[in-house]
This record gives sequence, C-alpha cells and structure tokens, in this order.
Amino acid sequence: MGVRVKTTPKSDKKTKRIGCSALKELMEEKKLLIVDRFTIQELITFVAKGQSYEADGGNHDDLVMNLVLFSWFVTTPFFQDLTNTELKKMLYDEKQKSIED
Repeated sequence: MGVRVKTTPKSDKKTKRIGCSALKELMEEKKLLIVDRFTIQELITFVAKGQSYEADGGNHDDLVMNLVLFSWFVTTPFFQDLTNTELKKMLYDEKQKSIED
C-alpha cells in the first residue's frame, strides 16, 4: 500500500487569505492567464467583504474559489517539492531583475 498524502486544504480564513493573495500576485505577474469568460465574470464580482473576499450580491464564486485553492496550493512545500520550483522566489527574483534593469 502506498502512502496517502492529504493535499486538500481545510478551507479556512488563513487558506483563503493566502490563496487570494497568491492569485492576485500570479495574475498581476502574468503567471496565470484567465481566458474563460465565466471565470472572468466571477472575478469581476469577487469583492472584499470585511477581512475576506466573496461574490458580490447574487453572484457566484465557485470558479474563483478553485483558483484561490490552486493559488494557495502553489505556495505549499508539497507543491514546491512536486515541481522542484519555488514559485514565490521565482516571481520575486523576476520582479527584482526587472527593477534592476
């Protein structure tokens, strides 16, 4: 029998905060391009509510929350071990290089 690794996060405030921050960074740095019109529509209505983010009004955020969880996942050591890439360090290094240039 193989070893099972739980990779699905408990969707709590910390996971959501980290995921939202990472998603914003990935999109701003053009490391994650969103081309699906339904996802873009959800992103448009994904707004800050207090200390968190959620769909505004009667809108949905199911597609966006998948991106939030994906973005959280890419910040984890498990993902970094899988890809052998430290995404945040890579983004930071690229940003530093562009500033220096």
